[in-house]
Amino acid sequence: PFLAGEIFPIKCYVDAQRAIQRIVSQGEGSSDNPLDFEGDVAHFYRFEEIRRNQILEKDPNAVKGYRWGAPLGVDWNAAFPAIEDPMNYDFSGDPVAEAAQNQCNLAFTKMVQSLHKAVNGSPAELGNAAGIIHSKKERISGMS
Repeated sequence: PFLAGEIFPIKCYVDAQRAIQRIVSQGEGSSDNPLDFEGDVAHFYRFEEIRRNQILEKDPNAVKGYRWGAPLGVDWNAAFPAIEDPMNYDFSGDPVAEAAQNQCNLAFTKMVQSLHKAVNGSPAELGNAAGIIHSKKERISGMS
């Protein structure tokens, strides 16, 4: 992730390459290495594991050192159907869901506002945006 002080404007090809390299170094978008900069399976590959319903496994004999292996165990029949556009969904019949939707909308708005400030001259705002994301993640994790 980018930390406060690490954000930089993209003004030329070299800047863009530097930003892309930063993203790739985190494992997000690397076609050569599925691990992020901390040695964990990167988000893109985690989502691909779910989509394929297979675990990405180390394999020293594979061309790039990994292969798609054992089933992950996704039970698509047990998955809840997603609401295509929650902003247009009427949650009024479910007060708990309606309150959660309102909290998510508020947190998302605050996060986007902080990100906007961070990339437009106030890089310290990035910490606020990260804090909003993490506090929302903790609240969502506590829901059942």
